[in-house]
Amino acid sequence: MTIPDQESSRNRSTGGSGLGLTISQKIVRRHGGDLAVSNHPEGGALLEGWLPAGGPD
Repeated sequence: MTIPDQESSRNRSTGGSGLGLTISQKIVRRHGGDLAVSNHPEGGALLEGWLPAGGPD
């Protein structure tokens, strides 16, 4: 799953660039894991991340 570049609650007009999740995803992937975002059934965002217990391969 690809993380969107920007969410509506934080954008350039309110002071955010929308890059935080993208940067976080790249860092997690470099450590052998992944980070995903989706819509939470009750509203808002659902973030799921995981890293391998022993570090990257």
